[in-house]
Amino acid sequence: MKRLLRHLIHDLYPGEYPWRGLSQEQEERQRQRGCDLAKLKPWESGRVGRVENEVHRALFWAAINKTELTTGDLVREVYCNSLSHKLSGKDGPAPKVKHWMYERVRLAAATFAHRVGGGRGRGGIRWRLRPDHWDVRPRKTARDAARRAQKRKSE
Repeated sequence: MKRLLRHLIHDLYPGEYPWRGLSQEQEERQRQRGCDLAKLKPWESGRVGRVENEVHRALFWAAINKTELTTGDLVREVYCNSLSHKLSGKDGPAPKVKHWMYERVRLAAATFAHRVGGGRGRGGIRWRLRPDHWDVRPRKTARDAARRAQKRKSE
């Protein structure tokens, strides 16, 4: 709110209230953060996000129980699970399943599992956990590095 008022006052009375930019210290701090971020390169670390963690957990327990999960089962586990819904501080019913949820879960499931059937009609795609599901981060990092190399080569 303070920022909005400051913008309004500056727009109404530009001569009386000049715009204050960042101080030298703040600019230097931002520059340093940018340099640190460029050194760390978090985008190359093969990030495994929340959806992937939830999918991995559901597939892991399904493998222990010797069952296969469909994409719909995974979507309901990730987005509509009543326990995770309540732990995130949300009251009321779980959200309705939407089409974008299926796409995100399919991308995450491909990281940890093989498609073993389905895909047409009402059955949905069935997923089975890969035997090498523990070394995902190095595989994702290598895959992303190969993509960047291919992109540089094509340019």
